[in-house]
Amino acid sequence: MTITWKPKILLVDDDPIVIRCLMPILVDLGTLHYAANGQAAIAMAREKQPDIILLDAQMPGMDGFDTCAALKADQVTKDASVIFLTAQTDIDSETRGLELGAIDFIHKPISPPLVRVRVQNHLQMKMREMQHEAALATSGDGFLMMDLNGKILEVNSTVCQMSGFSRTELLGMNVADLETSGANDAMMLRIPQVIREGFDRFETRHRRKDGNVFDVEVSVSFSPVSGGRLFSFSRDISERRLAETYKLVNEQRIRSLLELHREAPSLPEPELHRRALNLAVKATGSKVGCLHLVDDGDDPRIRIGTWSDGVHQHCRVVQENHHVHSQTGVWLETVRARRTVVQNDRHNLTMGNNCPKGHIPIFRHMSTPILNDGLAILVIGVANKEVPYDDNDVLQLELIAEDVQKIMMRLQAEDGLKKARQQAEEASRAKSDFLANMSHEIRTPMNAILGMADLLWESELESEQRKFVQVFRSAGENLLGIINDVLDLSKIEAGHLSLESIPFSLADEMNVVRDIMALRVSTKGLQLLMKIYPGIPEFLLGDPTRLRQIFLNLLSNAVKFTESGTIRFEAKCETSAKDSTDGQVSISFSVEDTGIGIPTERLATIFDNFVQADSSVTRRFGGTGLGLAIVKKLVEKMGGQIRVESHLGMGTTFTCTIPFTPGDLPVSISPPDLSGVRLLVVDDHESNRLVFREYLQQVHAEVDEAIDGVEALKMMEDALTNARPYRLVLLDMHMPTLSGFQMLEQWHATCHANLPILILTSEEQDPEMQPGRAMGVVHYLTKPIRRTDLIRAVQDSLRLVQKRASAAMLADPKIKDDSGYWRILLVDDSEENRMIIKAYLNHTAIELHMAENGLIALDKMRQHSFDLVLMDMRMPEMDGYTATQAWRRIEREEGLPRVSIVALTANALQEDIAQCLEAGCDLHIAKPVRKKALLEMLTHFSPSRRRQ
Repeated sequence: MTITWKPKILLVDDDPIVIRCLMPILVDLGTLHYAANGQAAIAMAREKQPDIILLDAQMPGMDGFDTCAALKADQVTKDASVIFLTAQTDIDSETRGLELGAIDFIHKPISPPLVRVRVQNHLQMKMREMQHEAALATSGDGFLMMDLNGKILEVNSTVCQMSGFSRTELLGMNVADLETSGANDAMMLRIPQVIREGFDRFETRHRRKDGNVFDVEVSVSFSPVSGGRLFSFSRDISERRLAETYKLVNEQRIRSLLELHREAPSLPEPELHRRALNLAVKATGSKVGCLHLVDDGDDPRIRIGTWSDGVHQHCRVVQENHHVHSQTGVWLETVRARRTVVQNDRHNLTMGNNCPKGHIPIFRHMSTPILNDGLAILVIGVANKEVPYDDNDVLQLELIAEDVQKIMMRLQAEDGLKKARQQAEEASRAKSDFLANMSHEIRTPMNAILGMADLLWESELESEQRKFVQVFRSAGENLLGIINDVLDLSKIEAGHLSLESIPFSLADEMNVVRDIMALRVSTKGLQLLMKIYPGIPEFLLGDPTRLRQIFLNLLSNAVKFTESGTIRFEAKCETSAKDSTDGQVSISFSVEDTGIGIPTERLATIFDNFVQADSSVTRRFGGTGLGLAIVKKLVEKMGGQIRVESHLGMGTTFTCTIPFTPGDLPVSISPPDLSGVRLLVVDDHESNRLVFREYLQQVHAEVDEAIDGVEALKMMEDALTNARPYRLVLLDMHMPTLSGFQMLEQWHATCHANLPILILTSEEQDPEMQPGRAMGVVHYLTKPIRRTDLIRAVQDSLRLVQKRASAAMLADPKIKDDSGYWRILLVDDSEENRMIIKAYLNHTAIELHMAENGLIALDKMRQHSFDLVLMDMRMPEMDGYTATQAWRRIEREEGLPRVSIVALTANALQEDIAQCLEAGCDLHIAKPVRKKALLEMLTHFSPSRRRQ
């Protein structure tokens, strides 16, 4: 507490020299006043009311001692602090001065520094007293000062506010007058203990001037000064006590109702009523209770529904429906008023006369209604408490009634939700079945159409025939794209699309998308530039498949509507993990084109289903208008947002911002062991070769280096001669003397076989890449190159080379397994599908057997040993799920070796794939099955691959 205070100092001395000596040293401590004798000092003190008086003890006429006595006897000046200035040093004089009320003596001759320090110290003590008094005056606690008999000597304003008495009234009272008769004079009884121990704290009850009683917490301390004083601090705790009471009531109710809440869903309604009623009887201390069922209306009819336990001890009439009546006194009043009614007067109890013969006498009663939509449906009544019902009893009964109402409403709502959930699940199952059937019925003929188109394309055709085949092959691809869009949208809207959360490399996904789009982009003469800005974590947690679908849709859209120019595909980090509250990173992806643009009025609907920017009659560009709708729904399902900016005739930019959690290195793409793999790095920069060598030697690869194309050609020739060829060449495209492309041309000019090449380039879209693919280029990386990107590219390149070799071996009819041809069983009810797959596998080292359904398949699998089974999952007689489960059971029971089973199904839903795997399939391929995908899949299950 801060107090602004300028003290007033009165100097009293008949010697002007003393006054002139004192003034300079005291002038900055406060306001100075002067008096030359005792009479003048008294008059000046009454007028100015100084805080401190420096008083000369020896003055003519009225000396300092008489002046001090007069000042202390005056009510106006008695609180002034007096300091004597005297030449006398005897003990008697000082004793007399202190007895008169002086606080200090300063002896003459005066030492100015000593006078200043003493006055300053007394003023500081005065300041602290003022602060203490101010604190007491404004304190929220009441303060009393008493003598040892309990007489009140001083109070603060808080005591007056709490008690309702004025300060004047309180100063004439004893503390016992404030305590209630039930307090047993708590303060007076504790005074001896306080004197002995110095302190005590207790709770008691005080009365107000108006007679009301309130609870207080009291702290009392003792001081022996001035004959002994007691200092009491009291705090009104009525609200706290009331809060504790309410808390106790609530806790008791909650504890009692917890079990009822837990068991309510399994309880029949009569049992729920009985338990609630017994709870009300116990909580209110009643003898009996009754719960009434109400037919509310203009003439309420009430019948007894449930008695409390033990009523038969007090009442001979306990049969249900024993008393139906429309005039029931207190019951009727409760129903009509929709409120609690209490009757504690046995003489005026209105329901007493209506009780049937043998009914227990009711001499005290309380009831409350349970409402539903404002109407009373039940009444809980309790009766015959030994003492009158009070507010706490009313509170208990009303809270129990409220909880019972909530339980009943909750049970009704849960019942309604259960029915609604059942209806929704049935509708969802119907929609799922419809989607599955639609997927099967549409994709199955599409499999035949596209399969035949592929087979015809590979046959010897005339130019016009090839043109016809190209037309329906392209049309089939477009139709498949439309089907996929419609089914994807249906899956999303049906809630059947679930997202994975697995570690993946964003750079890998963007590179794959770029490679997929490269042919379409180059065919239209466009340039695709991709850039990943720094700051993006190397690995993220998410669904890479669906993210790739977003990229492909946006890029396909850009290519479709762009006739010339550039398409930019970029990713940048908007918010890093350390800057976010949830540890996620926010990444924005943008696809910018230089196409036709979108009219401003169409931007608002561009993401709606079946909407295209170009809705004219000619509709030059075709399409379903579902691609962007699917993108928007996928982005939002990932927790992100998408926006579009466009200028007609200038181009369009789509930007989607998606949050990701940073991920760790996936186990599936952990660094490989390249022990024994010979690699050649060709680069004219020594620093680049050093970095690549370090990267590759960390995974145990055998690395050689060449400084240019000439040296590289010689090293590649020597490696062939020594029968230790390089498995992969990492080739810089831009070198002096002989560029990377020129080196490849010379290598092929000497009739050497293709050597797998990984291109290292500093350009986003190297024009030499496309012709390079015909000379063995399997991959390319753009500098600067990260370690993980390089190792992954090497691994992917080696895997691609191995896959090509396996496919070549598979296609060679002369290659056999140790036991003969590779045996495959194809199970499909569609003759067209069987014919297509048989045509795909012509001229391969595969002996193909076929079955029309699961029953026939099981019979054939018992008769013959198969290396692989291609199982359609939807067939008559016995479907693929049942057949697969049956065969896995036969393998377990008879100890047969496990046969690989691959599911062929038109269903592409995530739950359908999971169902196939749960049935026992090893892999899933969605129809329509393309030849390339089938052959690549078969390489994973080839006998030679299994032996490795």
